[in-house]
Amino acid sequence: MIKVSGYFFLLMFILFAGKLSAQTCGFGCLGLSGFYGGYSVYSYKPDGVNARLNEILQQLNHTSSKIKFDQTEGFRIGANIFRAQFDHYFLTAKGYYQFYKEKQSLPKRGANGNSLLRSTLELNHWGIGIDLGIPVFSFLDWKIVEGGITFYTADLQNEFNFEPDLKETQKYSYTDVNVGYYLGTGIIIELIPDYISIEGSAFYNMVSIKDLVDDRSNFFLGENSDLKILDKASISGTVQLNIGVPL
Repeated sequence: MIKVSGYFFLLMFILFAGKLSAQTCGFGCLGLSGFYGGYSVYSYKPDGVNARLNEILQQLNHTSSKIKFDQTEGFRIGANIFRAQFDHYFLTAKGYYQFYKEKQSLPKRGANGNSLLRSTLELNHWGIGIDLGIPVFSFLDWKIVEGGITFYTADLQNEFNFEPDLKETQKYSYTDVNVGYYLGTGIIIELIPDYISIEGSAFYNMVSIKDLVDDRSNFFLGENSDLKILDKASISGTVQLNIGVPL
């Protein structure tokens, strides 16, 4: 399914790009059209991470509270590679890098006020995509659909604080880049047409990450585990500021 999506976006690019010379182009149709920065919120379900951490806590006889990763946030930076403006619609090709980090910890305990466990999960990724939209008013565009491919990495760090002052830190990573995809929609508010705009988007994301390993090749979930770090569709939202550079 991921391969089909990739060929679809490539085909759309070729079909629309081939018409540029015969259509009226908007800003940036000849090259780099600008850059953007924004902030994203990602509601996800890393069931494997939650299940394994809570299993470890049970083994440590800590059952009063549980770890639950479920929403991560972070900054996004990217570039609108080109935006072609036709009579009744526009087409944009873009690329970005997304930073995601969520921290979880158990309530502090003991005389030194340390948490038994502090855990940090990072899901950073590259994304490339194409959107198709229409102008609604002079100041408002509707981005009907945006779709693209993502390339995820993942890192997990667990810090255990045992009494009185014994600490243990575990670091796990996903060593390969994992390919996923996304579909979304949104609106663009033109503050200064062609130059400055605010864009809001909502996305459906799909990515599967099987497991994480440490520097000694130990699997976080276990080599024969049926669980996965991340394997369910999720929803995210992004608000960003676009800076256009007409060419």
